Amino acid sequence: AGPITLKIAAPGYYPTTRAIEIVPEGRTASQIQLAKAGRANIRIAGGEFKFRAPIEFEPGTATLTASASGLLDELVAMLTEQSELRIEVRAHTDDSLPFQSALTLTTDRATAIRERLVAGGVDASRVSARGMGGANPLVPNNSDRNKAKNNRVEVVIQQ
Repeated sequence: AGPITLKIAAPGYYPTTRAIEIVPEGRTASQIQLAKAGRANIRIAGGEFKFRAPIEFEPGTATLTASASGLLDELVAMLTEQSELRIEVRAHTDDSLPFQSALTLTTDRATAIRERLVAGGVDASRVSARGMGGANPLVPNNSDRNKAKNNRVEVVIQQ
């Protein structure tokens, strides 16, 4: 019982490392999605990393989804190759939560991404995390579709 670290590598995919908690006398299940090599999901434009799909969390939490883990594996690979880059992870939300709750949630989400990148091998000094709350919407929060657009993560290049 206790935590173990799995290092997984497969031809044509980015390697990944995951910490898993083993429970005594129980079954431990974990879904691990590997990102295909080739940088098809992320590009650099306008001073930030642009993702083909959003980095998603379980609703109302800072728990990354399996699909987010694949994107972050790809980001780790890109940051490893471009070791001079420093980034800031900025998490945003819509106006559904009170100000302080939104700030706390987005700070926790940005921190979760930072921790995942560091666990993947990116030097901690190269990654900062910032929760933005609901202060900077891309579009008005007047529909579910727009609220989904405002619930987002930006990875901005600092250097």
